[in-house]
Amino acid sequence: ELFSQMIMLDPPMIMGKEAFALHIAKTFRLKALDKMSPAGLSKRRRDHWDSREQAAELLRPKGFYQDFDADCFQAYIDYALQDDPIRGGVELTIPKRDEVAVFRTNPSLWWLPQAKPKIPVHLVVAEKGPFLARKFPQQVQKKFGIPFTVVDGGHMFPLEQPDQVASLLKQLIQQQSA
Repeated sequence: ELFSQMIMLDPPMIMGKEAFALHIAKTFRLKALDKMSPAGLSKRRRDHWDSREQAAELLRPKGFYQDFDADCFQAYIDYALQDDPIRGGVELTIPKRDEVAVFRTNPSLWWLPQAKPKIPVHLVVAEKGPFLARKFPQQVQKKFGIPFTVVDGGHMFPLEQPDQVASLLKQLIQQQSA
C-alpha cells in the first residue's frame, strides 16, 4: 500500500542453496557468516585517517572506489567521513561495527515458498557485481517473475555512472507506471 512500484539496485538477494547456508550461519551465529556476506570485508576495512586528503589519496586507487565518478567520489569524501573528536583526523560517518551488523542481517529465507510481489518490481544488476555471476537475478526472475536489467560496472555502479543510472531509473519508472 505504501509503494506503487519498486526498483532495486544490485540487491543482495542470495538465493537457492546459498540462502539456506546463509540462514544456518545466521541462526547458529557461525563464523562462516562473515565469509558469506560483506561483513567480513567490513570488519577489516580501515575506518580512520589523518585527514580527508589522506583518505582520498588512499581510497581512490582501491578497487571499490577506483571507478567512482569524480563528483561522487568527492561527495563520499565530504559526507561519508566525519571529524573524529577523540582521535583527531576523520572516521567513517557510519561506524564499521554498524555496517557489519547490517550485513549480518541480510535476508536469508528466500529458499522458502514466497508470494510474488503485488506491485511491479525491477532489478538493476551490475555486470561485474557479485550477484550476476552466481545467477541470483536469474533465480529471482524464475521464482518471483521479477525482470532484471544488467548494467555495466561493479556493485557501486550508481556512483560510477550516476547520470546513466538516473536516466535508466527514470525510464524504468515510466515503463512500470504505464
